[in-house]
Amino acid sequence: ECAVDISAGSMLLDGCDISCQSDTVILVRGASTRATISGNLIRDGTGAGVTVTDSACPSIINNDICGHHLDGIVIAEGADPTVTDNRISECKTTGVLVRAAGRGTLQGNDIRANAISGVVVQERASPVLRGNRIRDGQGKGVDMYDGAGGLLDSNEVTNNVMDGIILKTGANPTIVNNKVFGNKGNGMYIFEGGMGVMEGNDVFENESSGIAIRSKGNPTLRRNRVHHGRKNGVYVYQNGMGELEGNEIYENRMDGISVKSGGNPTVTSNMVRDCRGKGIFVHEKGLGSFDGNDVVGNSSTGVTVATGADPTMRRNKVTDNKGHGVCVDKAQGLVEGNVVSGNSGDGVHVRNGGTPEVRGNEITGSEGHGLHVCRAAGGVYEANQVHANRKDGISIRGAENPTVTK
Repeated sequence: ECAVDISAGSMLLDGCDISCQSDTVILVRGASTRATISGNLIRDGTGAGVTVTDSACPSIINNDICGHHLDGIVIAEGADPTVTDNRISECKTTGVLVRAAGRGTLQGNDIRANAISGVVVQERASPVLRGNRIRDGQGKGVDMYDGAGGLLDSNEVTNNVMDGIILKTGANPTIVNNKVFGNKGNGMYIFEGGMGVMEGNDVFENESSGIAIRSKGNPTLRRNRVHHGRKNGVYVYQNGMGELEGNEIYENRMDGISVKSGGNPTVTSNMVRDCRGKGIFVHEKGLGSFDGNDVVGNSSTGVTVATGADPTMRRNKVTDNKGHGVCVDKAQGLVEGNVVSGNSGDGVHVRNGGTPEVRGNEITGSEGHGLHVCRAAGGVYEANQVHANRKDGISIRGAENPTVTK
């Protein structure tokens, strides 16, 4: 049952105040349906506000859709509506639910203060969301799962109680040019096999990490700005993966990039600067390939590899950090072909049983030693250029038989 059932034709529903005690207030269905629903107050239903299904293609424009016990708008079963300039608020579950291969173009809507999520996309649905504000929710901003796809372009996702954008269980959308900020959880959270391409987004001032990746999450992150977060810029853990290329990660309160517990990202040509913790921190058996990154001006070490981690670090520039340039502590790893310059501690500092391979690096301008191996550390040090450091070029103290060759 519903208040309005539109199953064919080009009906105009305009300027009405509609509510009812049913599964949905307005039902639009059928491939031949081209209804226009505009300027209405659709409120306080015991089910959903507007349900569009069975390949219907209505236009839903400039309505107030609010206070429903379930979802504000539901798009399902191949429906492809145009949803423009609506205010969708204070629903008890989701502002907009797109499911079961639903599509649709949602543009310029204000989706706010919904209880569970602002937008949910699931079950191979693939909508286009462009220029919406998804804000002030009591749960997640955008939640995409079960093979969801689609495009998120130039939206604002802000001030949600949980994460800004979640991708999991095979979700694989394209997410470009969005602002994701001021959320109480992570800005973006990719896990349980979530994927997606995130490009050109501005992710800032979120209470947890800017972008968090775990449990086989494997997104592609290109040319995003991840900054001024309350914790890490990018956090990869519990077997998370991902490709990070050309991002600028800066001025986060903790580390720029943190990788641990089997995290294994590919990190190429990023700028990691001016974070209050470490620039790059690989620890607790973290892995990863780090190639061609600039790690500059961080408040602690530029790169720390610790507690059983084993990453590959090649062709990075690690400069002007406030601690050591590269620190290896109870860990392994390959450090090859990097420029380590102008750091406030040692250029490369290895301790506590660390056994890295350090080859072909230029280590210069350090306030401490160029290369310092101590506290039962070992490792292989070969063909490094070590010059113009304030203390010793190479210092071996209390080490465990390191191999040092020209």
